[in-house]
Order: sequence, then structure tokens, then C-alpha cells
Amino acid sequence: MEQSNPPCFPPILGHDPSSQTSEQLVTQPNCPGSSAGSKDTQPELPLESSLQSNANTGHEKRKLCLTDYATPSSSVSAFCRAVLQKLVPNEFYGIGQDGLWNKRLILKNVDRFVRLRRFESLSLHQVCVGLKV
Repeated sequence: MEQSNPPCFPPILGHDPSSQTSEQLVTQPNCPGSSAGSKDTQPELPLESSLQSNANTGHEKRKLCLTDYATPSSSVSAFCRAVLQKLVPNEFYGIGQDGLWNKRLILKNVDRFVRLRRFESLSLHQVCVGLKV
């Protein structure tokens, strides 16, 4: 089953080893309406200062916890996939349709690995199941 990317993520493109231009990795989505890519919006306030400003308006101050600073697993997975696409040449996965299949399978397993919980594991056998030789 193939998953489609959200509209704010670009599609996965192949790496062209013959290109000599350096391009930046896209690890954060640039969705319409988000302030991540626009320069004319004011910078976001730290969480503490925004909570203090809410205290002045009569809102209850919320206690911060460690998960408030966590990075979403989708962002971690996007970063890992982008790094692998830059570092590993396409020839590593194979030639033709089998190579594309193997690359897609490995990148899908990266996402699967990132989403694992504390006591879950992913064996090398599980990663290799479905690879075409």
C-alpha cells in the first residue's frame, strides 16, 4: 500500500549523482499559512514568554513539561530520509524498477523505525523482507 505525502511535503525525488550543484535538504514543511518560511512575520515568542503574556490577560498559566519540547516523529523521519537520499547513491538500491522498489522500501522502514516505541524492535530481517535482488 503506497502512502501519499501531505500537500505541504514535496514528493520524494531521485538523487542525480551527475549534478554538481549543492542543494539544501528540505526537512521542514513549508505549508501555506505557516510562519516557517515567511520572513515578514514576526518571530515566535518562546513558550515561557507567551505563557506569561497570557497570565496578564487573566488566563491560567500552564506548567511546562518535557514533551512540550519534543520534535514530532514525522519531522525526524523526514530528516533521516533526506539524509539517506543525499548520502546513499541510487545504484546502491539496484537498477531499474527493482532499485526504485528497494529504495522506497528502505525509506518506508526508516519511517517505521522512527515511530517505534520504547520496548518495540525492528530486526534486520524485517527490514530486508521484500527487497528485490
